[in-house]
Amino acid sequence: DMVVVADAGILSAANLNALEDAGFGFIVGARITSAPYDLAVHFQRHDNYFTDRQVLESARQMGTGNAARIRRVVYQWKFKREQHDNKAINAMIERSEKIGDGRAPLKKARFLKVTDATTELDQATIDRARQLAGLKGYVTNLPASKMDGAAVIAAYHDLWRVEQSVRMTKGDLRARPVFCPQREAIDAHLTVVFAAPAVARHLQDAIGTSIKKIVQAMRTARSAAIEINGQRLTLDPDLTDAARDI
Repeated sequence: DMVVVADAGILSAANLNALEDAGFGFIVGARITSAPYDLAVHFQRHDNYFTDRQVLESARQMGTGNAARIRRVVYQWKFKREQHDNKAINAMIERSEKIGDGRAPLKKARFLKVTDATTELDQATIDRARQLAGLKGYVTNLPASKMDGAAVIAAYHDLWRVEQSVRMTKGDLRARPVFCPQREAIDAHLTVVFAAPAVARHLQDAIGTSIKKIVQAMRTARSAAIEINGQRLTLDPDLTDAARDI
């Protein structure tokens, strides 16, 4: 089956319903702010205690009215992620304190509560952030019988390959935005942009070298057609040994 994997940027009830109605499975990053409600039973029984790489599951209603559907939510807590999150929280607290003390210009800060007369740390927001440190959530419409929580998380983490392909396309392949006013031109441009990294990855796997080296080796492999006095001449590419091997 086709399963769409994406980060939280497309997480909306309408988008997920559209994917499901089109016949696709999906795994999407969840916004962690709903975790206290989804995991209320865990927090009641165990407070903020988790074991490293612990996987928990819940269900959440997404959407309203006729568009509302119950979605499966998978959470994982990791010790390293908690350390990273707490480091970021500490940095944001320090920034908020500097703003509150007047040591930094007044601007919006996550942990700073600003009223007409005073600025102070928002302890409730800080406590909530500490509670969620280490957690990462994933929303899916795949049943647990088809893919358990660990498999859902593993599939989502393969997104780094997509990010790598984007960097490859913008860097090694030098793809750039192109203004296409016609639908056929738009489809053609998108086809080339998607096909290029697919071909590049195939070449990398088949040859065992980086796309950067492949592009460099093939750069001189160009043919040309010249017409002189009505006579058409075709110049074959001047292939190096490396280009010929590719």
